[in-house]
Amino acid sequence: MTTTIVIPYFDDETRYHQREFIDETITSVLAQTIQDFEIIIVNDGSCEEGTRALDRWRAYSNIKVIDKPQNEGLAMARNTGIEAAETRYVLPLDSGDKITPDYLEKTVPILEENPEIGIVYTDVRYFGAINQTWVLPDYNFELLPYQNIITCCALMRKIVWESVKRFNGYGYNPNMVYGWEDWEFWISCGELGWDGYHLSEPLFLYRKTGNKSMIDQANAHRVELFAQIIENHPQLYDRLHPEWQPTRSPIGDSKIVIQSEPHIRVLKYIGQIPSTAIFNFREKKVMPGEYYEFPEKEAYQLIEEQPDRWLMPPHILS
Repeated sequence: MTTTIVIPYFDDETRYHQREFIDETITSVLAQTIQDFEIIIVNDGSCEEGTRALDRWRAYSNIKVIDKPQNEGLAMARNTGIEAAETRYVLPLDSGDKITPDYLEKTVPILEENPEIGIVYTDVRYFGAINQTWVLPDYNFELLPYQNIITCCALMRKIVWESVKRFNGYGYNPNMVYGWEDWEFWISCGELGWDGYHLSEPLFLYRKTGNKSMIDQANAHRVELFAQIIENHPQLYDRLHPEWQPTRSPIGDSKIVIQSEPHIRVLKYIGQIPSTAIFNFREKKVMPGEYYEFPEKEAYQLIEEQPDRWLMPPHILS
């Protein structure tokens, strides 16, 4: 076997009904034109009926089901499956989504023939409530810290994931509570020197149901998520944006010295508040050189109420 397809699965009878689509996801993998793969389904604490929906697949010799006693979220489900993989390459594929029959045939040789490449991603074709193609840009790590240019379903070397686990202790980071854990993971890969390759064909099929999705949840918390990405990669963003760096006041760690325009900083709270926020200090009319105490609760209230006042890359707030 060369490739493991890791499928996180969660069905709780209330919000998530992945049993409706899991068979389509698995069938799309079994239809691959090359059969040198295994499937690992990570049942992330599903309800009893949701777990029974997987029973028909347990008898397949190339399918393994890992049953977790409780739900730990998408990031940790992916980590569980990838860690259990015994192949050189892994492909995360979320329950409900699909891949075209030639996905592995066209992506695996790119990794086989190019040892400097760690990740291969393709364009996306939406299906279901929306039918259109999303053409992604070619890989460019200088763009990745500001825009997720890689899909959640991308073929990678297992050693790529292993290197990120050594870097952050997890692989996919579970502190990305509301989503974007894939984007944060790809940033980690690039920060560690792994290169990506864009195959410009829509081989990944992303389901659009018309209901609220994980993407909608992430967009509702986009400012918090972007702040968390910055906190997870301080050296990277410090290098990209030295003007964001606050100088700590000698009076106390809860105060910030505003040094220069623009009055926008990544604020790191220490002690009991290990959070990061980005704040436009013009709202508080704080002048360069002045001190300002900035409570976390107030920060996030301002984020929610005045998102148009936040100076961030435009695609983050679009």
